[in-house]
Amino acid sequence: MIAAGDEFVTAEKSHSPLYAAKTDSQDPARDRRRRQADVALLLLIGEATALNIAAPVGGARTIVTFLAAVLVPGAAIVTWLDTRDGVQAVALAIGLSLGVDIAVSLAMAWLGLWHPSLAAAGLAAISAIVLATDFARRTFGSASPSARKS
Repeated sequence: MIAAGDEFVTAEKSHSPLYAAKTDSQDPARDRRRRQADVALLLLIGEATALNIAAPVGGARTIVTFLAAVLVPGAAIVTWLDTRDGVQAVALAIGLSLGVDIAVSLAMAWLGLWHPSLAAAGLAAISAIVLATDFARRTFGSASPSARKS
């Protein structure tokens, strides 16, 4: 329970981002946009992976890999938050992605295990799982509990 002045407010009534992300959205258009973003990010992961396996260094490979590194890990984290504004979600995704990328790079440097391709593959795999889970939750779990009973 969260204290709000003289009264106590339960988590259902509060606007906690973590609580709201776990509940069903009442805005179908917002859920549709979030599903579209999940699909676009999953396609970006797939494209970056394919280019890193098959394409020579430079050109499209560099641009797509940079976009994936700057957007994907943070966007996976943002799926757990209740961001109502698209600009806010993108800004959070970029900031969180850079933070995750820096933390992973720092850990690799400290441990003397410099394998950026493996780190990128690991981050991509974890992010893909989180994004696919969010997509499935928003697609198949969007009915409210009262609607499921009837």
